[in-house]
Amino acid sequence: MYDELTIREANVDDELLLLEWRNEESVRKAAFNSEIISLEDHKKWFQKKIQDFNCLILILQKKGKDIGQIRFDITPSEEADVSVSIVKEERRKGYGNAILMMGSNYLFMKYPKVKKVTSLIKENNAFSLKAFLKSGFKFIDRIHYKGHMAFIMVLERTG
Repeated sequence: MYDELTIREANVDDELLLLEWRNEESVRKAAFNSEIISLEDHKKWFQKKIQDFNCLILILQKKGKDIGQIRFDITPSEEADVSVSIVKEERRKGYGNAILMMGSNYLFMKYPKVKKVTSLIKENNAFSLKAFLKSGFKFIDRIHYKGHMAFIMVLERTG
């Protein structure tokens, strides 16, 4: 399956695509901020992120078609927070696992100082939890975050 997948860095042409994906209903339900994001707010956010050296946004492609995104925000302590989504039509096919593995490898190669990737996953998001566990992330703790119970998941650089 992975031989039909590629990953690329997002560019300015991906602005509206990422907004569309972010505002999809089930993506919003999985997010800690479930509000619809306006075009104006997204444009401001996107322009800041796409120019930020401490942010890496990658697009997963299947046979050249964009099917998902992963974003790493690198913290001052040189760790990375991750968020990920797969388009509705391609969910539950193992692509969440693929983008986590491919994206984390890309991150570790591009940013050698990053030693750890962390994610918060809503407790009721079983599919994401499964993808993170399958990708080598470890459960660290269960916390209350922004009005929700969440799992802290961590992937540490090896080697």
